[in-house]
Amino acid sequence: MRSQRNRKEKNNKNRKIKYTTTKTYSLKKKPTPSPQPEATTQSEDIFQTESIFEPEVTPDVTVQPEDEAQQVTVQPEDEDQPEVTVQPEDEDQPEDQEVTTVQPDDIIQPKDKIQEKDIVIQDDTPQPNETLQPDDTPRSDNDGYPVFRDFQMAKVKVNELSGLRLSQNEDFVWGVGDSGDLVKFSLSIDNPNISNEYSYNDKKSGKDLEGITIYRDSEGPNKDLLVCKEPNYVLRIREEATGKYKVETLFEVEEAKDFGNDGIEGITYYKDDIVYLGSQKNTTLWKYNIKTKEKIEKILLKDVKKEITEVADIYYDYDKDRLWLLDSEIFTIFILTGDGKEYLKKYNLKEIIEDIDNPEALTVDHKNGVVWIGCDTGKTSRLYKLNFENL
Repeated sequence: MRSQRNRKEKNNKNRKIKYTTTKTYSLKKKPTPSPQPEATTQSEDIFQTESIFEPEVTPDVTVQPEDEAQQVTVQPEDEDQPEVTVQPEDEDQPEDQEVTTVQPDDIIQPKDKIQEKDIVIQDDTPQPNETLQPDDTPRSDNDGYPVFRDFQMAKVKVNELSGLRLSQNEDFVWGVGDSGDLVKFSLSIDNPNISNEYSYNDKKSGKDLEGITIYRDSEGPNKDLLVCKEPNYVLRIREEATGKYKVETLFEVEEAKDFGNDGIEGITYYKDDIVYLGSQKNTTLWKYNIKTKEKIEKILLKDVKKEITEVADIYYDYDKDRLWLLDSEIFTIFILTGDGKEYLKKYNLKEIIEDIDNPEALTVDHKNGVVWIGCDTGKTSRLYKLNFENL
């Protein structure tokens, strides 16, 4: 909001001060040094002076106020008074009467005519910004990106919750944990626990499930789930007609096999049979073709945005062609372009939820204007429902 002081400063930009001199002046260049005193150049801040010239004036030149002998001062106008545009009062004055600028080396010579002039005071001081917005704080204006409003939290009985994804029909949220749990959450934060669907454990490669997404093949969505398992595995979980789940390993990411606990943490389906895979180590983002099991591209996200330190989870937004990225190390959500090569926006979760701890899971629900965040806080994890506008 603009302050009273700012409005008054704006009204003082144009002021009309009248003075009547007993002489008018013309300027001539001094050919040789003269004992006569030189005219003193006034400071740019004319509001701090009481007259146009310095107090020491030659005997032949006197400056008289127009009416009574009183100092000329600028009084701030009322807030609601409109600005005054100053025009010369005497339009019939001779054309040869001009307002000139006094230079330090010019000598002022008096003439015999009396002239009355209006002085327009221009204030070129930059006006302060009306509102200062922190660059990284979600703003209330419609800048094309989601605007955070409020949140709710619930504790859920999932050991080390590490991945979330909205279901195909958008009627519940899938979740996975480090202990191999596959669970369903309702969309009601008051009672989010529905069921523990499946418990995965491979005796050879372990059970550390980290991310989950919906498998959309070239013909559209289906019921298959794609899950990433640390350090470098991509699994497919398919629900059979009997209601049981079948798990198979689709492929391994060779570059991440030695990443250990800093391996693949996030997975999201992109398009055209391509998935994104993100790792904690080196902020790496891979594109893989699910059907051919071939690597298409590798992107170092720290080259896209230097602040990114790791990938805890990722979500591709089909509606707006944006890639959401969760960095648990610095408690920040980043929004990138759909190809993952350009930074768009970020949200510091500590500014939204002061006591948030170890956020490792993220998914977006456009229909309800919600971003779901899961926090790995041990045997009992935390589930946050962040309400946004313009999501």
